[in-house]
Amino acid sequence: MSKVKNKNHKNRDARAVASAKRRAARRARWLTLMLVLFVIAALGAAYTLVLKPARSYMDADRLLEDKQWAKAEVAFKALGAYEDSGSKADLSSCMRLFVSGELDEAAVLYEQLSEDSRKSINANLGSFTALAEQAVEEGRYEEAYKYYSLDKENPESGDIMDSLDLYIQADKLMQSGEYAALRELIGAYPTSSNVMSAKLQQLVDDSYEAQYLQYEKLSETDLNAAVAGMEALQDDYDKAASFLKDLNGVYEQAKFLYRQQKYPEAQKFFDRIGSYKDCAFWSRACDVMQAHLKAVEGDMDAAKRLLGSVYSLDEFAAELPEDSPLYSLLAEAV
Repeated sequence: MSKVKNKNHKNRDARAVASAKRRAARRARWLTLMLVLFVIAALGAAYTLVLKPARSYMDADRLLEDKQWAKAEVAFKALGAYEDSGSKADLSSCMRLFVSGELDEAAVLYEQLSEDSRKSINANLGSFTALAEQAVEEGRYEEAYKYYSLDKENPESGDIMDSLDLYIQADKLMQSGEYAALRELIGAYPTSSNVMSAKLQQLVDDSYEAQYLQYEKLSETDLNAAVAGMEALQDDYDKAASFLKDLNGVYEQAKFLYRQQKYPEAQKFFDRIGSYKDCAFWSRACDVMQAHLKAVEGDMDAAKRLLGSVYSLDEFAAELPEDSPLYSLLAEAV
């Protein structure tokens, strides 16, 4: 009986040992699996947190080196706070704005950059002085103003910016046809010798020419108004003085032909400048005097045709002889 009991104990102990071994094996397999999963997770985290950002950073840097500013900006922004990605994103953004001509935004961002980033910007763009001078030569004056505003090292920048601002304001007056106001504006500023001096003077000269052409065109419809404008302009612009001289020459030539009793020829000149001074009167006087001559010759029908709708000779009394047959002709008509 005792032998049987001992045998049973041995069997139970063997089963317990085997069960313990199985549990230990399962625990070992579980621990191994967890270790493998941990290693995988660690490797994934290392890739995500270290290797992938490092690789992305290198790719972004290559875009920056290749001057692909927009792509570099996006790439660095995607990296967030990784190393100096933030400052390089701002540098890329600033270069993109400069290259695309968005100077207002570029200038604001440039002022916020670090000294190293500014140096990098200047290394890529060139000096602001050179950019400003090129913009002036190409007539991009607002861009030139912005470049000079960033050119802290140039002692002449302030004066040139004042001249550029003056030019921009004056050019707006030029475009709106306010020529006298343009000249008054420029004349109110002290004369300065810089890159804009000749261009400001050219703007003044152009304003005289534009105003002259304006009055010349006006002369086609309102000669007296054009003459008033030319008279105000003549002391400052020779072409206006020449216009008035030529116009008065036509007038005097017409008066000369009239005094020579060459009425048809005189009338052509008077009609040519019909709204000038009293040309309308003298043109009608040419008809009256031709009618007078026809009446003297006895050709009353021709005289009547020349008189047209004239019912009174009072305004022409100084031109007609007192015994002109036209007086009796008009009396008969009444």
